[in-house]
Amino acid sequence: MNFKQFLAESAGEQLTEKTLILKKWKVTPVEVEKGIQLLNEHCRDSLRDIKSGNILFRGFKEAPGAKVAVFDSTKAVRTSKDSYNLYQLAMQVATKFKDIPARSSSFICSGNIHDANSYSGTGGLLAMIPFDGTPVAVAQSGDIFSAPTRYAGDVATFDSMMYHALRDLKITPEGKAVGKSKYTSVAAINAALASFSPEAVMFTLMSNSFDEFGSLSKIEDYYEQRTSHGDIYQITSGSGKKVDIQIANQAVRANLNAAGKALLEKMEKAPSRKFNVIADMFMDPADIKIKVQYPGALKLNGEAWFSGKCVGIQVSVFYKILEAFGGRANKSLTTKANSVW
Repeated sequence: MNFKQFLAESAGEQLTEKTLILKKWKVTPVEVEKGIQLLNEHCRDSLRDIKSGNILFRGFKEAPGAKVAVFDSTKAVRTSKDSYNLYQLAMQVATKFKDIPARSSSFICSGNIHDANSYSGTGGLLAMIPFDGTPVAVAQSGDIFSAPTRYAGDVATFDSMMYHALRDLKITPEGKAVGKSKYTSVAAINAALASFSPEAVMFTLMSNSFDEFGSLSKIEDYYEQRTSHGDIYQITSGSGKKVDIQIANQAVRANLNAAGKALLEKMEKAPSRKFNVIADMFMDPADIKIKVQYPGALKLNGEAWFSGKCVGIQVSVFYKILEAFGGRANKSLTTKANSVW
């Protein structure tokens, strides 16, 4: 089941397909001559990438207001557009992602100009040339949503299933109506999860198609054979009046596989950081096939992102600059490119 199919089966649910901008990135328009100067001063490594055809492109919904501009995303905070933002938060806190640029403060780009252009609106398409030394996360997948994750199929499936698990626990996006906003705070999710037992969280994950941790049907049978007191699906209520919590917890523990037992044990050891534990279990750059590369040695396959400063140039202007130098972008550019205007 893909992401859209999963959502379509959730009657009454509606994903807000819009990026929430919590803190804007900085955009400083510059003249073309100044842009060329900045490329020579701060982006010399990227000139080798341009020569080899490894160019980062980004489509913009709204125009940045200049043919050339310096972009800085260092202090920016943005959510994912086409998800509940849970995969992005998981990557943000997963231990093995500590050296990967945070997507929430990054420019999401593509090495494929056609893919990047498909995301552009009135803002058009820009070549994004990162400053020297900027780490760039390079994904093998053309779209991060389709990249594989451990235990959840792909990134999109993790995001949607995690959303439905939190929904069942009545943990909504920062108090907003379910399905009408996006999760933006790991601290808020962890605080909410802290009120639930590890067994309740595990059961809820498994009942929302995270079925790689044991047998859900055996958990249900175990409970039904030992008590007629309530429905085990009420384990998330934390109330003995609705369900026999002790037997429900025993049912979960008795029917977990090795991976499930490991996750449960880690949640027990970190009761106030359950989301971080879940993120560590699912998010591994090796599984998702993401590597950090640097300007001057980029090998772009599909989606890529970086946080920091770059020179953004409208594509038509970018190719005119290259044309002025016979495409020899590996050499220093000079302001004679202005002669093409």
